Amino acid sequence: MKANLVSVAHNFCKLKPEHSSVINSKEIISSLTKIKSNEHIVITKPDKGSGIVILNKDDYNSKMLNIINDEKKFLKIGPVGDKLTIVKLEKKIIQILKDLVDKNELSQEHYNLIRPVGSIRPRLYGLPKLHKVDIPLRPILSMIRSPQHELARYLNSLLDPVLKYFSRYIVKDSFEFVDDLKLQGAKDTFLCSFDVKSLFTSVPLNEVIDICAEMLYNLENPTLKRSNFVRLMRLATEEVEFSFNNILYRQIDGIAMGSPLGHTLANIFMGYLEYKVLPEFGTNCKYMRYVDDCFVISDSVKVSNLLFERLNSLHSAIKFTKENEENDQISFLDVLIKRKDNKFITSIFRKPFTGQYLNFQSYCSKRRKIGLIKTLFHRANKICSPEVFQNELKVIKELLIKNGYPNPLIDKVFKTELKRLKYTKPYGPEKCPVLLILPYVGEKSKQVERDIKNMTEKVYHASKPRVIFTSAAILNPRGKDLISYKHKSCVVYTYKCCCANSYIGQTSRHLETRIKEHVPKCVKDHIKNQPKKMSNATLNATKRSSISEHLVKNPKCGNNYSETKFKVLRSCMNIFDLIKIEAIYIHLNKPKLCKQREFDYSLSLFKLD
Repeated sequence: MKANLVSVAHNFCKLKPEHSSVINSKEIISSLTKIKSNEHIVITKPDKGSGIVILNKDDYNSKMLNIINDEKKFLKIGPVGDKLTIVKLEKKIIQILKDLVDKNELSQEHYNLIRPVGSIRPRLYGLPKLHKVDIPLRPILSMIRSPQHELARYLNSLLDPVLKYFSRYIVKDSFEFVDDLKLQGAKDTFLCSFDVKSLFTSVPLNEVIDICAEMLYNLENPTLKRSNFVRLMRLATEEVEFSFNNILYRQIDGIAMGSPLGHTLANIFMGYLEYKVLPEFGTNCKYMRYVDDCFVISDSVKVSNLLFERLNSLHSAIKFTKENEENDQISFLDVLIKRKDNKFITSIFRKPFTGQYLNFQSYCSKRRKIGLIKTLFHRANKICSPEVFQNELKVIKELLIKNGYPNPLIDKVFKTELKRLKYTKPYGPEKCPVLLILPYVGEKSKQVERDIKNMTEKVYHASKPRVIFTSAAILNPRGKDLISYKHKSCVVYTYKCCCANSYIGQTSRHLETRIKEHVPKCVKDHIKNQPKKMSNATLNATKRSSISEHLVKNPKCGNNYSETKFKVLRSCMNIFDLIKIEAIYIHLNKPKLCKQREFDYSLSLFKLD
C-alpha cells in the first residue's frame, strides 16, 4: 500500500438495512483476510473519534522514530533480548517493596496489590491525529500489567490530596465546562483559548516529582518516608523500560501518556504554574483548563494577551499557543460557544471526522445500538442551549441514518427520552447496580440476560443487575510489538501430546516459567538418557506434574516432546476470570492428563471457540 495514510471508516457504515446480506459476502471476507495478513501496513485507530486507520508501516515507523530519537527525552538501551529481563525487574521491585514492609512504611495489603506477577514489558505505539496537517502521531505507552503499573496506580492514589490542591482551575469534562459557562455573563467579554504544546513530553520530570513530594508532606503525613516516596516515583516513571520495534528505550524526561501517573503529574505541574499567575488577574478573567486545553473569558483583548505572555514566561519547558474568538464564536473541547444577546449559546463542535458510529448492522445487541442513540441525545441535551437543541437532534439523526439506523427507531428513542427529561425520580434508596460483561452470541443473549436478571433479583432484592454484551472487533489494532506465547501471562493454556492426550491449565505468571515447572531439566535429561532408575528430582517432578509423569512413563511421547506443543487458549485480565475460564475449558474438553477434572458447571448457555 503506497498511500501514506488511509482512513478507513468501515465500508459497512455505508450499507443500508436491505443490504445486510452483503456483509457476509466472500468478497468482503477475502478483503479483510488480505488486510490482516499484509505485513507492510499497520492497522490502528484514530487519536480522536472512531474508525480504522491503515498506515504504511515504513511511514508509521519513521514518524514514531522521529519522536523517540529525541535524546533529551528518550534513552536508547538496545535490543530487547540483550538487556534486563522482566523477571529480574519484578524481583528488584519486590525486594524494594519487601524492605518497605519490614520498615512498616508499607502495609502488607498494599504490598499484595502492588507486587508484580507475570508482568509484560511496556510497549510504545502511536495514534494518528487525522485532524492535523501531515497526520502526526500521538505516542501512547501501554503499561497495563507491566512491572510498574500497579506501583504507579498506588502512587497515584497517594497524590490525590496534591491533585485536589492544584485543581482549582480544572474542569472535569465538557458538561462541567458548559455548567460553569452558564454562570458567566457575556457582556463586554473577550474569548480565547490556549493550548500547551506537547504537554506530556514537556513536563520536567524531576521538577514535578520534587513538587509532589514537597506538597504531599506539607498536606499529609504518609507512613512512607519522603526519600522512599521519591525513590518509588522515579522507579515508576524514569526507570520504565519500553519497547518499540523490539528495541528497548527509557523516557528520561517528560511523562508517558498511558501511565496511571501521566494525567496526575501533568495536572499537578500545570496547577503549580497557574497558582503563580492567575491570582494576579483577580476578576479580570475567568480561566478553565482541561489537561492541556485552556479557555479564558477576559475583560479585553489586552488582558488576554497579558495572561498569555505571563503563562509563556513561567517555564522554559512549557509553551502555549493562542486562538482568539472570530465572529463572536470559538470552540473548546467539543463545545462551540457563540455570543448572542449578551449571553453564551453552546452547541456541539465536531472536528473533521469520518461520521462513523456503531453501524446498525454490526454483530452486537440491539440494546447497545439504542444505547448509542440515547447517549448522543443526552450529550446534546447537556451541551446544547435550548435555542439550538432541536437543530442538533436533526444533525444526529442524519449521522445515524448514514450508519444504517432506521428512521422510525431514531424518532421513537428521541420521543421517549424527551418524556424522560420531565420525569422525576421516585423518592427512596436506589438499588445497588450489579454489572456482568458477557460475549454477544446472537439471539440467545436475550434469554441469557433474562435468566440472569430473574435469578439475581429473586435472590438479591436490593440489586439492580445489568448485563453488557461485547463483540469482537473486525480488525484488531497492530501498532504494538508482539509478545511471544511463552512470555504471555494470566493465560489458560493447553499441552497436546503426540499420542492425542492433552492437559489444560492456567497460570498468572509467564507461561515460560510454568512450562519449566511442568517439564524441568531433570525430566528432559531423564528422557534423553533413559536411565533404569529415576533420580529423586525426576521422581518429585513426576509427582508435581502430570505432564512430566506422562512423558517419563511413555518414552515415545517423551522423545517427541517439544515446548511448541504448549498453546495459549485464552488470555485473561485477572485471576478470577482465569480460574473460571480454566474450569470451563476442562469441563468442555475433558483432557485426560488433568487430575482435577471433577467439575460440575451448568454451561449450556456458553460455548467457547
